[in-house]
Amino acid sequence: LYSKHDIRKKFQEIRKNISTEKKQHYSHIICTKLTNIIRSYQKEHKKKCITICLFAGTKNEPDVTNLLNIFSDDIYNKTIQFYFPKCEPRKDAPNIMNFYKVNTLSDLGYHYHNTPFRIREPKPQCEYLDIHTTLVDFFIIPAVSIDKKNNRIGMGAGFYDRYLQKYFAIHKKNNTTLICTVFSQQISQKSFTHYKEKFDIPTDRVVTEQ
Repeated sequence: LYSKHDIRKKFQEIRKNISTEKKQHYSHIICTKLTNIIRSYQKEHKKKCITICLFAGTKNEPDVTNLLNIFSDDIYNKTIQFYFPKCEPRKDAPNIMNFYKVNTLSDLGYHYHNTPFRIREPKPQCEYLDIHTTLVDFFIIPAVSIDKKNNRIGMGAGFYDRYLQKYFAIHKKNNTTLICTVFSQQISQKSFTHYKEKFDIPTDRVVTEQ
């Protein structure tokens, strides 16, 4: 049986080998699909404001930051708000991740010092998402690989697992949709059930370019 580490390495390699052109093309399709999901949710729920936690990927992950441009009018009209993660160091404890409000791409800086993953993060002036008082409609998250039952394997630091566990301890699960965005080559034919840990939460949907 492969270890989680072996699976992670295998799929990181697969992902790395997708050409930059293909990644850009696939990211564009993924953004279009996510736009359709968000728009139909808007129509159906008629909420004053929808809250979405998004991510700025590494160079090998789908780039979904264009949603900020697509929904710029909604952001301006306060009918949609986007939050992006930031990894924050703590003394004598594992680093934690928090989310901060991002209105435009210029709110994302290149602050790599906090994170080993070289990810664009919200700038210091961005508004903090209070996990206790904010209901998130969508978490759109990355993965290194995901199986057919929507069990994901991440980068191994457990940031999302810990955050989601904390979030769902406060809020009801059925009010929030978890979407994992990956390239179709990252979907594993083998089940990850064996690797599931008690705090792992399967996603509700997977969005790929296919």
